[in-house]
Amino acid sequence: MSWLDGQVFTNPAANTVLIDSGPSIPEGDQQLPMILISSTVAAVVLLQHRNAVDDATLHQHALVVGANQTLVVPSLGSIDAAESGQRLRCVLFTTIVGRIQVSFFT
Repeated sequence: MSWLDGQVFTNPAANTVLIDSGPSIPEGDQQLPMILISSTVAAVVLLQHRNAVDDATLHQHALVVGANQTLVVPSLGSIDAAESGQRLRCVLFTTIVGRIQVSFFT
């Protein structure tokens, strides 16, 4: 199992990239990671599948975590990457006053 852990953010602004896999998705059918989100306040995090040049979101889903909770999202299956170098990332939807961290497990 591979563990990609994002830093702990304190009082992050809206649109802060909380974690980014980098251009690590090879072409073809790829398993999505398990995602852990821990936060001291309620937050909405957008899971995004980005294109290879990282200038467009191909798919997006909102994940909601409660205050002082850890949200565990098991692998959601797989994606069909049309080209090598695509990425997954999580972005904070709105500014929060508190701490938040996101990790990917593959």
